[in-house]
Amino acid sequence: MGIDYKDTFACIICGTTIYASDYYWKCSSCGNIWQVDENGIVLMSEDNYFFGANQEAMNNMLTEINMMSFEQLLEDSERLENKYKDFNYNYCLNPARADWTYLGDFSEKTVLDLACGYGSISIPLSKRAKKIIAIDGTYERIKFLSIIKRMKNIDNIIPIHGNVTKIPIKPNSIDDIIMVGLLEYAGYFYKDGSPKSLQIKYLKYLHHMLSENGVLWVGIENRLSPEHFLGYTHHGDLPYTPLLPSWISNTVTRIVKSQPYRLRLHTEWGYYSLLKKAGFSKVEILYPFYDYKLPSFIVSSRKNQLISKYIENTILNVKWKKRIALFLIKYIDKLNLVGIFAPAFFIKATK
Repeated sequence: MGIDYKDTFACIICGTTIYASDYYWKCSSCGNIWQVDENGIVLMSEDNYFFGANQEAMNNMLTEINMMSFEQLLEDSERLENKYKDFNYNYCLNPARADWTYLGDFSEKTVLDLACGYGSISIPLSKRAKKIIAIDGTYERIKFLSIIKRMKNIDNIIPIHGNVTKIPIKPNSIDDIIMVGLLEYAGYFYKDGSPKSLQIKYLKYLHHMLSENGVLWVGIENRLSPEHFLGYTHHGDLPYTPLLPSWISNTVTRIVKSQPYRLRLHTEWGYYSLLKKAGFSKVEILYPFYDYKLPSFIVSSRKNQLISKYIENTILNVKWKKRIALFLIKYIDKLNLVGIFAPAFFIKATK
């Protein structure tokens, strides 16, 4: 596999070095064994958190595409989109979702892609990185990644079905960690503590794995996104709850949904403070437009007004609420306040 397992991987139970083969991984101390299935996936979790629309339909889709070549999959993508709710080319396969990675130097690096999903970042990045360890808690998604990996003859991605809080990585052994669309959920990762305190706890956990001058990359929404002021949300939460104080959001969600509100978004300064408290020495904030999932472009300064110029010269074929949000962003940008009200951020945090 081209990676030094003794220097990189550790048992999720006792922390001892793992012995790895093509068929199983075994702890050299406590003897725990994790099978490697026929898809090359290391099975490190007995639980499967299905994240999608229809699990049965998705498994049917996986069976169908497993018999295709990559070229056939691309040619048939429109039919697959119409047939399966869990398949969307832009979300699952569009290599542009990894374009933001050109902001960093991943050449000859060992990269950990947390909650990697369908592999929309891992697959394109594999052309530049030395090795990618891709972990996701939904088996069907990691299986999709492994199928694409086989189709494209990629040999430097290690797919793991596992828990993002029990990562088989030794301290100081990873060059870059990618967590896109994950940090906001850290309030669900542990039992006790406020969502903010648990985010700091999780960031410290990841900080421990990074090598000297290692980098954590975060893609996440801004709490003060104009969309939130118009009632839009991105994680199934109630309208306006991202904007409210956490105790009010929690109370409202308990009343309406009979469950606590554990999601947590922050402002630009909030993320900066969060990462500093977790021990990162340098934090850089970047502004993707329109969001971090498939941005048209990314700006590194509040003062260049590229966003407002882009909006002025683009025909906006969008619904009226989003049109209002875009015009708000345009004038916010002209006031050099885009850092405060940007829809989303990419964050580069250096150990």
